[in-house]
Amino acid sequence: YIFILVIIVLLINCSEKDPIDPDPPNKVIMVLKEEGFDTLEVERGIDAAPNPDKPVSAIELNWYEPLDKYRVAYYNIYRTVHDKGKLFYELIGNTENQINLPDTVFIDTTLTNTNGENPYWYYVTAVNEDGKESEPSDTVYYTLIDKAAELSINNNSPILRSTTIAFTWRVSSIPASGYYLRVEQIISENFTPIVYFKDFLEDDIDYSPPQTYSVSVDSFFSPVNNGSQYRWRIDCKGNNRYMGAESDWSTFTVDWSNQ
Repeated sequence: YIFILVIIVLLINCSEKDPIDPDPPNKVIMVLKEEGFDTLEVERGIDAAPNPDKPVSAIELNWYEPLDKYRVAYYNIYRTVHDKGKLFYELIGNTENQINLPDTVFIDTTLTNTNGENPYWYYVTAVNEDGKESEPSDTVYYTLIDKAAELSINNNSPILRSTTIAFTWRVSSIPASGYYLRVEQIISENFTPIVYFKDFLEDDIDYSPPQTYSVSVDSFFSPVNNGSQYRWRIDCKGNNRYMGAESDWSTFTVDWSNQ
């Protein structure tokens, strides 16, 4: 009986202590961008992202939750300008205190140039509460090109008063493969369904700045109503799926009250 009592006391004492996690979390697996993802409402993988008031686009990274996600406190993100081994990467941020983003998404807004024709390389590690890091994830890369700026509609008006929209933007350099025009309706802060999409091929548009494209609202995927709010952007396409740029969003409101 004394032996059993001792065992019970030991178990109670051990249960009162925080368990020691001897191993770091599992390795993170990155999400690779699929072909044609720019045509979808939800884009995942590594891709360009709007970067308001900055000279170049941001770069967004996505990864999968590891199987032992309950052991992960946050994720560290590392970056380099050349893929020369993990020793050349620098820690640029983590997901510990980020707001309005899932734990498996990070947007690098610290970039100040396009790095020429060279890509930015990244990897991610998972970190537990003891500060132990997982093995580095697989590396992913993205090459930025010049983004579109000075977006406006109908002679720089924020109000749409006709049924035809003349979208205008300025890109000083010619993108490798053209542009995407993307228009979304602003239903709420978290719900902005896509209502129009145009994939410009090389022969579709004059590349001399400023670039302009006109379209009737009758071509939108859903009816346009008076008082509706919209946002739009221009994506510049590179010569592969891991190369490009996205403009900042520009907004307009429909006002047909005087028609």
